[in-house]
Amino acid sequence: MHPDSEGRRWLKQVLPTLPVDPSLYPQQIDLEQNLALMIQMAEEDYERAAFLDERVISPSTRGSWLPLRGLLEMRGRIRRHLPPAWLFHIGHCGSTLISRLLGAHPHLLALREPATLQMLAYARRAADQETGPELLELCLALLSRSFRKTQRAFIKPTSDCSNLIEPLLGTDREAPAILLYVSLETYAATMLRAAALRADIENRHPARSRDLESRLGKPAQACTDDAQRVAVSWLSSMSAFAQAANACANRVMWLDFDDFLVSPQQYLGEAAAFLGAPLAADDAATLVTGPLMQRYSKNPAKGYTAAIRQEQLRDSRDRCGDEIAAAIDFAENLGKRFAAIAMLHEHFRRTD
Repeated sequence: MHPDSEGRRWLKQVLPTLPVDPSLYPQQIDLEQNLALMIQMAEEDYERAAFLDERVISPSTRGSWLPLRGLLEMRGRIRRHLPPAWLFHIGHCGSTLISRLLGAHPHLLALREPATLQMLAYARRAADQETGPELLELCLALLSRSFRKTQRAFIKPTSDCSNLIEPLLGTDREAPAILLYVSLETYAATMLRAAALRADIENRHPARSRDLESRLGKPAQACTDDAQRVAVSWLSSMSAFAQAANACANRVMWLDFDDFLVSPQQYLGEAAAFLGAPLAADDAATLVTGPLMQRYSKNPAKGYTAAIRQEQLRDSRDRCGDEIAAAIDFAENLGKRFAAIAMLHEHFRRTD
């Protein structure tokens, strides 16, 4: 989206409401040009969007670029009704479904994968240091606004944002966070089952390997195949979770997605209560037996169920069993060298 006179007129008209109005959404930040793209987002737009990246922009979207300096100057005037809540995840573990289910609560405004946070995560790695705290504070303040006094923002960053978990929770010490994951065995069966998922692991490996090494304090071990790269990806995210849990124990809730699928009503109720948005048992039952559990959350036009997922995992375990075992062996060998990995051993395999 390029600057134009109509966009600038719109922005000038709505800018006074920015400190309190989430309908003026920071879709993108350009650090090279020191600009922020602000677009108009109604509450139903947030509800529909699986991703708050470039895919949320359509030909009818109203928006314009704003000098980042101006937003930073407004930082102290931005107001929220409640502290945000977080859904951090390791990727490909049901996070969009959990976000949609909890986002159906009237007291939670679900934001799925804001591009601004992903940009900050990339910038932090590239600089090999923390991105300026004022920019992190600005993004957090803007994303924390909600439409009603009883509503809190429920933010799901991408799995690439594990290096932001501690800074985000440290910046806002009232914010609760769900840590969503699956066992290493399930994750390996998921990521090794298809060529596109293997390519995803390979593309993300340099960043996740670097993140893991930064937490371990030294290089772990060079990876030579997909199984090892899968293990590193899982260990990178899970070590970030463990580090955050150690620092903010009373503010995090671990949630195994496979446990959730066994008892969805129970875990949905527990998660909602943890976020300060209690859910009546009947309402939880309606949600977990409704259409959200029957559709592919990233593309609701496509049918997808827990039974289909289980069939895909069974097929992957049959075809890729040796690689799955190799991923676990790789993690166990690293656990002999690093205490931070050994402490994750209970999550390598499911015990049921």
